[in-house]
Amino acid sequence: MADEVLSPHPAWREIDDYCAGRLLAFEVASVEEHMFECKRCSDLTKQIRFASQVVDGWTAVSHGYAHGLQRRIAEGLSRAESLAPALLRSRLSDWRARWSDTVGGAVRLIVRTPGKTSELVTSGLEAILSPAAPFPVFELVPTRTRGETTVAESPVKGILPKASIAVTGNRIVVVVRSTPEESPPLIVLFPQNSDQAPLVQAAEWSNESASWKARITGIPTGDYIVALSPSPFEDKSTQDV
Repeated sequence: MADEVLSPHPAWREIDDYCAGRLLAFEVASVEEHMFECKRCSDLTKQIRFASQVVDGWTAVSHGYAHGLQRRIAEGLSRAESLAPALLRSRLSDWRARWSDTVGGAVRLIVRTPGKTSELVTSGLEAILSPAAPFPVFELVPTRTRGETTVAESPVKGILPKASIAVTGNRIVVVVRSTPEESPPLIVLFPQNSDQAPLVQAAEWSNESASWKARITGIPTGDYIVALSPSPFEDKSTQDV
């Protein structure tokens, strides 16, 4: 590579277009002729190509992860429906028919071995949320974490949280604030381990707390997605159609 640069430096955008294959043949020849004599532009080209490869890799991983989550929900719902009692089977069938592989709200649950604190993770689940998910956001609530209990809430400004999920050891409590006239939300635990069956429970109305509650205990050690049905607040006008 020559020490003396005779041609003008191409603009950064021109080098970016060169790396992306957007230049015409004569433009490519001009850029390559300059890079042969200019180490600075040659190094910049290498940096742009490397950055592009990294971004492409991140995108591929992200898409693959999202597809894996969607497949996990779809396969889990199908298996849950085949194992559930008749009443829950009907609800799960309706879930699959109306919302496919999406959910109304979700957190990741990591149940650890006895003596270790279990964990809730609230990020990275956007791909499985239904378009009108009633609980699109869950947030960890450090101020309400006591001992081995961790809480995540779907917050609403000005009133009590619409939904909360609390984990203590190998048990969880899900609370959905609504009215007794609404359909009870379903809670499904989708295990990462395909050898484990999904755990399904319909919430029950609590007059004491004026909310729907579900308790699932004895959860085996493992990694789960805790999902709420896409619409616990179903439009009654659509249920009789």
